[in-house]
Amino acid sequence: MRDLLRRLKPFKGLLKWVIALALLGYLFYQYIYSNLDNLREIVDREFRWGDCSIAVALAVTSVLLTFVRWYLLVWAQEFDFRLRDAFRLGFFGLLLNYAGPGQLGGDIIKAALIAREQQSRRLVAVATVVIDRILGLLALFIVGTIASLTLPGLRENNVLASIAAFLWTGAAVGTVGLLVMLHPATPRSRWLNRLVHLKFVGRAIGELIQAIVLYQSKRKVVLLALTMSIFGHLGMLSSFYFCSRALRLDEIAPDYTTHLLIVPAAEVGASFVPLPGGVGVLEGAISYFYGEAENRASHKELAKAGGLMATLLFRLINLLIAAIGFVCLMTTGKKRLPATETQQPQSEIAPP
Repeated sequence: MRDLLRRLKPFKGLLKWVIALALLGYLFYQYIYSNLDNLREIVDREFRWGDCSIAVALAVTSVLLTFVRWYLLVWAQEFDFRLRDAFRLGFFGLLLNYAGPGQLGGDIIKAALIAREQQSRRLVAVATVVIDRILGLLALFIVGTIASLTLPGLRENNVLASIAAFLWTGAAVGTVGLLVMLHPATPRSRWLNRLVHLKFVGRAIGELIQAIVLYQSKRKVVLLALTMSIFGHLGMLSSFYFCSRALRLDEIAPDYTTHLLIVPAAEVGASFVPLPGGVGVLEGAISYFYGEAENRASHKELAKAGGLMATLLFRLINLLIAAIGFVCLMTTGKKRLPATETQQPQSEIAPP
């Protein structure tokens, strides 16, 4: 068995794609091919190009806002980093979301690239990507919790009520974690400073403590990044809603508020399932939630098929944005970020 696993290791990425595409094929068979009337009814509807244009505009704005958010978090650590660099690495990571596990593959690529280009404090450079992702997830939870407060009849639907409880839990845990990180006593805690003196990881922990101190001195930047995350996710979720409108799924698709509740839960799930870009997982979750949000039993299968088609349109739009943005940046300028040795910022706690 060990020998077999060792031989299959070079094909691990291909195996993930096989599983993802098999799952996507199963969804097509389950919701569309097994009932071709669903496909005919959706295809026969006139495509709304105006709503599709709105979806593209919202997605582009949200993506750019995400890159600016990450730039602010890197800038707060006093790195030699330009907004153009954030766009370059951001588009590259967005494009390679489909090359890594879940929807975190792009973050892994971004972390590796910025660590290579920032030689002095590589761990802190990687930490900016992690904090950016954490703030993004927290904002996603917050948007979902706010939507749950305005959604009528939430308790009558067990699936939607469970999603709301999950989002509330994530928002509460994330908020507490952020408050702890920004509390002045955190970098001075005894247990954390004991870790600084560990033999092999002490220096790395010391650098992370310095990063926390810098973020504490620039709390407004962190709060601004969180606010930008909320508006960015709100724009991206609105883009998904307009994708459903472009397919004329009005009578079978959930309303706007329900989209703000179900899509965050599906995206969180797709982020942690180790399939490239969460392919198949996001589609399956959205299709299931579309069906559960539909009250009429006779329209549930059609709603699931509509959810699958809306998710594929949403994926196509984001993939084109990533590809076009990356190509434009690579063709308009070939300068890379110099691997400069930036000075370590002064802080109250120095690494051993």
